[in-house]
Amino acid sequence: MDGTLAAILVCRPKDCEDPELRGSWFVEAGFGPITGVQETFPSFEDAVAWILRRFKSWEYLMRRSSALH
Repeated sequence: MDGTLAAILVCRPKDCEDPELRGSWFVEAGFGPITGVQETFPSFEDAVAWILRRFKSWEYLMRRSSALH
């Protein structure tokens, strides 16, 4: 990534009402290819890996689209 803001991730507190969500991470705000996406991840590392995959796929599609025009 080039330093562009991709997402704002938030960790659910340990006292979250739903015990299955305690300590999980969610996308509070997403940008580019993850605008409007609402995802939850068991760890910060899982969230970052997912975001990187989405951006790499999006960049590939954007480059391919540009090459076709």
